[in-house]
Amino acid sequence: MAGVTKETVNAAWRNRAAGPPLLRDDVVRGLVLALGDRHATWRLEYRLPGLNPETQTRWPNRALTLGRLAPDLHLAEARQLAREAKVKVARGIDPADERKAAIAAQLVETAAAVRTVQSLAAAYVDARSGHWRPATARAFKGDIREITEALGALPLTKVTRQHLAHFLRDFVDRKTAEGHRGTRAERLRMLLGSMFLFAVERDWIEISPAQRLPLPARSSSRRRTLSAEEVLVAWRALSEPQLGIGEGLRLLLKLSLVTGQRIGAVALTREPDLDLEGQDDPDLADSGPRWLIRGEAGTKADHDRALPLPPLAVEMFRQALALPGRKDGGHVFRGKKEGAALSQQSISRAWAVLRKAGRVPAGTTPHDLRRTARTWWPDLAHDQEERIFERILGHAVGTNVSRVYDRALWLSQQRKVLDAWGRKLATIAGGGALVVGLAREALHG
Repeated sequence: MAGVTKETVNAAWRNRAAGPPLLRDDVVRGLVLALGDRHATWRLEYRLPGLNPETQTRWPNRALTLGRLAPDLHLAEARQLAREAKVKVARGIDPADERKAAIAAQLVETAAAVRTVQSLAAAYVDARSGHWRPATARAFKGDIREITEALGALPLTKVTRQHLAHFLRDFVDRKTAEGHRGTRAERLRMLLGSMFLFAVERDWIEISPAQRLPLPARSSSRRRTLSAEEVLVAWRALSEPQLGIGEGLRLLLKLSLVTGQRIGAVALTREPDLDLEGQDDPDLADSGPRWLIRGEAGTKADHDRALPLPPLAVEMFRQALALPGRKDGGHVFRGKKEGAALSQQSISRAWAVLRKAGRVPAGTTPHDLRRTARTWWPDLAHDQEERIFERILGHAVGTNVSRVYDRALWLSQQRKVLDAWGRKLATIAGGGALVVGLAREALHG
């Protein structure tokens, strides 16, 4: 634009009503200054050399915006940018397409930076949860919460193998300190691998940081059981209001100790599963109170089984059924949501609160109640063999063939063990007279 002055620009501006005024440079061919209503823009008009291979015609005229007229982008700077673009045009490179590709790459990079572990977890659940069984969905809900609470804010592209290894290590350390083994770490590792592979499949990341992720060493198998003194401490803590923990939850934990059953099985008990009066049938070897423990498909306890209830357990179930707010015919131990049972997470958290406050023995977990019961049974006066103890726990007994043919319930034998255990607990807790009274009532009432 040799000889262009402020006056010529002003003149072109005044005549813009006749169409967008263009000032063309006489030095760099194709460089123009387009005057708009509010600003002026540098532009390079060009045509690629040769023919379009698809149409075998000349390439169309194109324009590349170089930027707005400004003190730092005046005639000299615009000419330099135009010359650089014309070098690319001479080589058959379209600078406009090149710029679009750069902008697209930048957008992809920005989106990747915005996408976090939290958003990955949400997308993963949306895509995969439709194929999960109910038990799997419940388990993964807690696992994904653990992952997102620890790693959720991290951008996917910034997550490293070290981040994931530290997360698993911290999880195991925390659970060990709470008295658990940290066995969920293996499932968390599997879930991390599946989630980051999901991200790779969608081109959100190139390589999964969860590949061959090491599993932290866990504590050895738990052997913790409660001594007589510790049973007394725990029993007293579960017999009185403690730290806002409801009576239903305290009864549930005591029932796990009295019956030797998993806290999850106790929590899922429904009112129709309980026969607290017994059956009036003289032909039955055992017609006393019983509890139908429902099996759950996909778990170790996948079949229904009957468990005789000692007087102490009968009394506790009656107390639980009389608690206010419970729906008739529903779960004996109701959860926070209507129609739901108490969750194992709620039970474990309550025990942790008691343990932290020193109300229950240090280093114990709810599952230690079940292990304690099984450990005490052989030393009680009942004349029953070890296989009866395993039946009470719901463990498989005998060979596969023997289990096919042995369909007996063995209720009377199990009852002898559980009655003896109930009497022992009452003696430890100082309530022997109460249990004797309950037993007489059950026999003669």
